[in-house]
Amino acid sequence: MNKIIPIILLLFLNACNISARQTPAQYNIDTGNPSRPLEFSPPFVQEGENADIELYRAGVDKFELDPPPLKETPYYMRLTGKSDYPYLWVQINKRGSAAKRNIMLWLDSSKEFDKYYLFKEGPGLYEISIFGTDSLRNLRYQGLVSFSVNTSQSVPEDLAYIPLNKEVLDFAISRKGERVGRGECWDLVQEPLDIHSADWPRSLEYGLELNPARDEIKPGDIIQFRSVRIVTEIPGVGTRTEIIGMPDHTAVVYEVLGENRYKLLHQNINGKRYVIETENDFSGRVSGSIRYFRPIAGLLNPAR
Repeated sequence: MNKIIPIILLLFLNACNISARQTPAQYNIDTGNPSRPLEFSPPFVQEGENADIELYRAGVDKFELDPPPLKETPYYMRLTGKSDYPYLWVQINKRGSAAKRNIMLWLDSSKEFDKYYLFKEGPGLYEISIFGTDSLRNLRYQGLVSFSVNTSQSVPEDLAYIPLNKEVLDFAISRKGERVGRGECWDLVQEPLDIHSADWPRSLEYGLELNPARDEIKPGDIIQFRSVRIVTEIPGVGTRTEIIGMPDHTAVVYEVLGENRYKLLHQNINGKRYVIETENDFSGRVSGSIRYFRPIAGLLNPAR
């Protein structure tokens, strides 16, 4: 039986306090071809009892899951339905875990959606809530439905982390010389991650965290700086000091030039609130932190 409950949730763009998702030992971060379709084909036809859907007041006559997701599933969930809200926010939390995955779903004029989500944190009970809004300018998302799904298997290795490097990089390149969003550095990655329904917590962690000492950094990866100070020796002149992040700054890897050397695409840097390309060498870093992330897909299309 559906329950009707009023609920409103504020979407905080950059204030989440969520711990980093480290690379699970059983997964290879290079799994997945960056050019592979963002699609999923279930290995078999599922049958079973539908999940108990809790309907919130804002979802009445404006949102429908048809059919409802199954209560028991191996490692994936199909989300199919209609929504009068063009922008949906899917929040997924494994019971007992502090981290919440937040995935945006932007609908076209058909108002219909049909997506798969793969539960990446292993078997267990997951709590799912879906919120909606009429405008991206409105940070007050209306609660639509919530339900729980119990999974019994781990995601196969070749599906665990499907990268969105191409999508993020293509977007950044296409906006060179333009202001994205408010012109904040964060906006340059937030928009393509949301357009392509990336799996990320909406904090300063943009997917799967990489270790540059072990993992290959690739174009389309995202770099997060915090109070980084770089001192470079200039022969016959002295030293040059560069500060990146006051305290935080976000950039997209455009090209890998060598160890600790990159071409970056970013904005709100060097006094410019539009997307520019810079060449950076981190070899002289003396303080601050640099973190690397691989953007990963959250919602996948059914294979056609």
